Amino acid sequence: MRERVLRLLARLQEERRLTMILVSHDLDVVGAVADDVLVMQDGRVVEQGVTAEVFAAPQHPFTRELLAASGPVSP
Repeated sequence: MRERVLRLLARLQEERRLTMILVSHDLDVVGAVADDVLVMQDGRVVEQGVTAEVFAAPQHPFTRELLAASGPVSP
């Protein structure tokens, strides 16, 4: 079901040239669909940037902790 929803979102984004905000704790989904990412801790943005760059070299300790807890993520 998740794959179907993600394909639908991607199709709508392309067809209608939409910008979307996706809120998720699933870093695999974020890595698959997000161009840019914001990492929040306790309601504050602690890191932001291009998803592939943030996932490859996280700067904030909380981002590193999230990525380590989720296992390998493919941006």
